[in-house]
Amino acid sequence: MTLRGEDLVGSPGPNLQRRLIALDPEFFGKEYPEGSGQNRAERSYVMPGLGKTPIIEMVRRIIVRADAVARVQEIVKGRSLEVVALESVARLHCSRLT
Repeated sequence: MTLRGEDLVGSPGPNLQRRLIALDPEFFGKEYPEGSGQNRAERSYVMPGLGKTPIIEMVRRIIVRADAVARVQEIVKGRSLEVVALESVARLHCSRLT
């Protein structure tokens, strides 16, 4: 995907693949698809940012499973980001429909 001729997503290089696996070895280290010989880190796409602005500086909110909120808050500590449980977003959305 590109915007004004600039790639928005791409494959992570070897250093980022190692960082992803270190961050969550159970998820990113898992072979995907099974029998491929590649792990999820190798098969992932990343959105590093736009121009010289890293993606993390463009984000206001991160939505994760409720059991991951504390871990993600620790990862982004020091940044002005809201970390929200997916379950609370779903409840809010459903309450607006009724």
